[in-house]
Amino acid sequence: MKLTGLFVALCAASSVYGTTVKLYTSPDFKNKCGEVSGGWVSGHEYHNVPSACKDKVQSFEVSVSAIDYGVRLWSKVKPSGEVMCGGSEAGFTTEDWRRPSISSTWNKKINCIEFIG
Repeated sequence: MKLTGLFVALCAASSVYGTTVKLYTSPDFKNKCGEVSGGWVSGHEYHNVPSACKDKVQSFEVSVSAIDYGVRLWSKVKPSGEVMCGGSEAGFTTEDWRRPSISSTWNKKINCIEFIG
């Protein structure tokens, strides 16, 4: 029974080490507004950014786990009841990626994140 409990605890903790996107409302990774993690994804998983980040992301850091394939950033919030994000693709990476600033003329907001396993 102890081994089962340990296994469950390890699996729960493991999902924390999946792909993560850290979001900031200021350039140069200042004023963190939230973080979105996809855990270890099998297929595609979509998450809206936290409300504190909506239409405000000015810099971001993507850390892709060795198990996941990559991350796609989308401009529109995923509507309630919908499976996928929408709008324009604001970026795609299969590797760790940092963007220290997004200019005010960059018209592709980051409001939804697709994790690809």
